[in-house]
Amino acid sequence: MKVKYLNNGTDIKVFLVDEIISRQKKSGEIKKININSPLGVSLVGRTVGETVKIGKLDNYIEILEFVNKAN
Repeated sequence: MKVKYLNNGTDIKVFLVDEIISRQKKSGEIKKININSPLGVSLVGRTVGETVKIGKLDNYIEILEFVNKAN
């Protein structure tokens, strides 16, 4: 899934996984994010075009598109 941080305009691609991630892992350009992390919880069940608040933080993201695999 490709998302845009609205607070700073940064676009990133994320791949939601159900595994423990001890530090930020990337697979090419795609960041693996645990589904139980604040970002992961905010993204589960959402659709393209939605704006979502990340956890209790004052950060917001917009979902831009879905990416089918982590490469």
